[in-house]
Amino acid sequence: MGILFFLISSCANKVAISGGVKDETPPKIEFTFPNTGAINYKANSIVLKFDEYVKLNNFQTEFISSPPLKTLPDYHIKRKSIVLKIDNPLIDSTTYILDFGNSIQDITEGNTLKNYQFAFSTGPSIDSLKLSGKIKNAFDLKPEKDIAIMLFKNLNDSAPKKTIPNYYTKSNDDGSFTLTHVKEGKYQIFALVDANSNYMFDLGTEKIAFSDSMVIAGKSDSISLYLFQEENARLHKNKISNDEYGKLLFVFNLPADSAHITPLNKNLPTNWKIEEWSAKHDSLTYWLPDSVIDTLKLQIVTDTIIDTAYIALVQKPVLNSNSNKKNRRTKPFKLSIASNINSAAFDLNKDISIHFSHPIKTSNFSTIILVSDSDTLKPSITFCDSLHRHLSIKYRWKEEKSYSLFILDSTFTDIFNLCNDTLKYAFKTKSLKQYGTAVLNVSFADSIQNNFIIQLLNEKGNVLRENYMSKSGKITYNYMDAGSYYLKAIRDTNKNKKWDTGNFDKHLLPEKVLSNPTPLSIRANWDIDVDWKLTE
Repeated sequence: MGILFFLISSCANKVAISGGVKDETPPKIEFTFPNTGAINYKANSIVLKFDEYVKLNNFQTEFISSPPLKTLPDYHIKRKSIVLKIDNPLIDSTTYILDFGNSIQDITEGNTLKNYQFAFSTGPSIDSLKLSGKIKNAFDLKPEKDIAIMLFKNLNDSAPKKTIPNYYTKSNDDGSFTLTHVKEGKYQIFALVDANSNYMFDLGTEKIAFSDSMVIAGKSDSISLYLFQEENARLHKNKISNDEYGKLLFVFNLPADSAHITPLNKNLPTNWKIEEWSAKHDSLTYWLPDSVIDTLKLQIVTDTIIDTAYIALVQKPVLNSNSNKKNRRTKPFKLSIASNINSAAFDLNKDISIHFSHPIKTSNFSTIILVSDSDTLKPSITFCDSLHRHLSIKYRWKEEKSYSLFILDSTFTDIFNLCNDTLKYAFKTKSLKQYGTAVLNVSFADSIQNNFIIQLLNEKGNVLRENYMSKSGKITYNYMDAGSYYLKAIRDTNKNKKWDTGNFDKHLLPEKVLSNPTPLSIRANWDIDVDWKLTE
């Protein structure tokens, strides 16, 4: 009985069934029809047979052909084979490359056969040369992926606008690209963010890149392309908004010095608005200090475009005891003040910046009080703009010192007759030991004649400091917080002190941008010297 009981107990034990080692092997090609590299092939079907059952995933976006096919091939899966049918007539004596990208996967684990290409020729030979390079953003030099890279046998400048390319591929995640099976000869190379998927640069808003010289298959290598968007030559308004009482905003696609805005309402007072342009002159704010109309009718003329706009104006809020309950979601109508004061650590080299939500009509600087250790100080106080929306308070700060800034009630009155509430800011300045210093020695190569804009960037790519240089020299970056910083130089070819994009029709490349690959590593209470030679 004991033996029988042991056998029964043993049989009752449950054992998990092992599934074995997970399949991580992508599908393998067993054979193709025609053979890879076939010549004189002019039929319209391709068969790819694999060692396991497969599927095509995202075929519409992954598949590309070179030269491009006007329509995407039809396909069907037959057991372990993919059968492709090409509906377009094939060009005679041409090497075709069918690139499946990452679309081919097995049906069990989804393992991907990456970047599979199939090549054949409709002529007596198959081309074998290649061209490779990288494409980057022209302004920030970051790699650009999934950009159409095109080669044209037609060397006419208008070819990218009127014809489809002879060779075609797309850039990888790191911006690299390789055009394979290219015939010997000279080509025009062009890159495009193809917004309408027609292989042509026919939309003014499409980003492009091109080379200022021809490329030669088998000889040109490490081609560098820089992607940019042309400035639209025609000025037009992008939008008009009136989201709050007394503020009307016009946004344009370009600096709008040539725009003309004319009111069509009758009986508007002479000084019915106050104008405020943005720094780049691509947006305009109308401040309406005493709006007595419901709808404003304007004629807007930009280049050859004439628009008539009807704007239903936001009406002045009615302030009463129930207004807060009725308008909980409405932004309070008051004069708001913002500052750059960091109470814990204020920079020794910074001025106090005050920003007002509305233009200021009257002010009383005597009610702005700066105090330290019970001493009342005498800072320099000035408005920085003609509309008095930006105020600067300058003082020679001492390190590790506590300060208090008081702005008393009704110090400022805006154009809507709103006054500020009493404000108090308490802050302490940093110690000199918290800062580092970098001395940048910039030298120009003998071949460089252009001026340069030298920019210091933080890790997010924001410009912290900017200098303009026309010859070799030294830049001192003081009061620097510990951290990593980056250097960028813009070759200012036309000397307008800003970066300019390119133009394809004028064969004008974007102004060249250089970056120092080594970041500036700033340490607290430490000085460093950096040499940077600007070359072609």
